[in-house]
Formats: sequence, C-alpha cells, structure tokens
Amino acid sequence: NNEEYSRQNDRLEASNSYYAELNGRLNISNNELELLNKALNASNAEYSRLNAELTKTTEELNEQVDVLQVVNSNLTDTLIEYVKLSDGLSNETDRLDRLNDDLADNLLNLNKTLYGVRQENNRLNFLIDDLTTVTSFLNETANTMEQTYEAIAEFLANQIVANRAILSETLHNTYRQQTSSWVTGFSTRFATEPFSSDGTVPIGSSAFPQVMDYVDKNVLSDLCLDASDFESFLALRVGSPPPSVNATLNDLIPAVMMYT
Repeated sequence: NNEEYSRQNDRLEASNSYYAELNGRLNISNNELELLNKALNASNAEYSRLNAELTKTTEELNEQVDVLQVVNSNLTDTLIEYVKLSDGLSNETDRLDRLNDDLADNLLNLNKTLYGVRQENNRLNFLIDDLTTVTSFLNETANTMEQTYEAIAEFLANQIVANRAILSETLHNTYRQQTSSWVTGFSTRFATEPFSSDGTVPIGSSAFPQVMDYVDKNVLSDLCLDASDFESFLALRVGSPPPSVNATLNDLIPAVMMYT
C-alpha cells in the first residue's frame, strides 16, 4: 500500500507540475490576450476616429460636388448666352455692313444729284446773261420790233418756266435724297441703342441730345432749318414739352420728313 501510495503521490506531483506549467502558460496567454485586447481597442478607437473623419470628408466632398454642379450649370447657361450673343453680334455686323453699303450708295447718288444741280445752276446763269443781253437788245429796238419782241418774250418766258420746273424738281429730289438718306446713317450711328432696332422704344434723356445733334448736322443745317424750332415741332407731335425724350424712332422719322 505504501508503495502504491508513493506511486500515486509521484503521479499527483507530476500532474501538479504539469498543471502548474499549463497554468503558467495560461497566465502568459491571458497577459498576451490583454495586450492584444488593448491594442485592438486602440485600433478600434483609431478606426472610429478615421471613420468619423472619412464621413466628414465625404459630406464635405458631397457639398463641394453640389457647388461644382451649380457652378457647372451656371457656366453652361453663360456659355449658351455667349453663343446667342455671338450669333446676334454676327447678324448685327452683317446688317451694319449692308447699311454701310447702302449709305455709300446714297452718298454717291447725292453727290451726283448735287453735281447736276450745280451744272443746272451754271446753265441757268448763262441763260440769265443771255436773257439780259436779249432784253437790252429788245429795249434798244422796241419801237421797230414790237411784234418780234412779243414773240421772243413769249418764247423766253416759256423757257424760264420750263427751267424753273426743272430746277424745282432737281432741288426737290435733292431735298428728298437728303431727308431720306439720313435714316441709313442714323441706323449705323446708333446701332447699339435699343431704340434703333425697335421703333417703339423711347430715345431717352441720355441719347436724345446726340440724336438731335445728328439730325441737325445731317439734315436740318444742310437745308438751312432751325434745330430748336424742329424740337418744338417734334414736341407738338409727340404731345410733350421739349425736350421730347420719350419720342421714339417711329415719331422722329415722320417728324423729320414732314418738317423738311
């Protein structure tokens, strides 16, 4: 029995040593697990912080994307407006080129008409000189050439009437050319003003003095007409005291035509 007890005791001591070794290993494993758990908790905290920063960054990026989308939309609208404006300017340039060509043709025709008037005036001056010579001759021979005098006087009177009619028509054409050609030049001079392209838009106080100055220099002064009197005439037609800044192009053009 003692031997059996001794063997059991040896086995028990061996088991205790083994369990003590296992317990030591377990304690080391627990310590390592605690260290790993602390490291994991620290990592989780860092991941939470990084995740919060990532969420905030994502929200900020979303806000910036929204802003960029608005900016992009505004830029697209602006680009469309620029394209429309470019097309409008191109059309306006073409219209101004045509108006400039028309103005050049009108000026050429006016110069030709004025040249014709000068020529006709010179011819009439020669006729007047001839008429003076004939009248002097007739006066000297009136007693003996009464019938011839009457015939010649009738002929000359008819010639004078005919020449007056020609001169009157020539001057009328000159005035008509002068009072109509200014419209083309007016459209070119004030092409950028709203009232130039829309006859119902008022000229306005800022542009009215320039418009009156243009009409005076290009129409009234050439026809020896008074600008102040024309402004009163325009005001009477528009129904407002001068200066008639509310007058439109539809008011101005007929007023110039009627006044001249």
